[in-house]
Amino acid sequence: DEIQDLMETDPQGTSAAFGAMQIPMETAWELCLLLDKDGNREVQLEEFVEGCLSLRGTAKAWDIGLLRRESKQTCRKLATLESYFEHDFLVDIQEQLANTLAKQNAFGLCSSKKLALSGAGV
Repeated sequence: DEIQDLMETDPQGTSAAFGAMQIPMETAWELCLLLDKDGNREVQLEEFVEGCLSLRGTAKAWDIGLLRRESKQTCRKLATLESYFEHDFLVDIQEQLANTLAKQNAFGLCSSKKLALSGAGV
């Protein structure tokens, strides 16, 4: 939020700072979001500078390889989740529903037997 405020109050100074790091102003806000590792919309100065310096220039083969590996892991996780929802989710829900209804019926039968017994004076 502070960087966004700075971009609005001092666009020339902010542009010069990003320009010195060879980062186009058009991508500055996206960069801040990228550097915000925990999603709390705060980027510490040291984290910001280190992140900017590591991102300047062109991507190296290692960077691309890392991204490909992470992308494959994410795709595998999504495929597993998709398979679960397509094949097992409905069965799991049906089993849980059947168990819950069976427990309710058992409780209802026990309660009605108790009522019948207490009504009979037992």
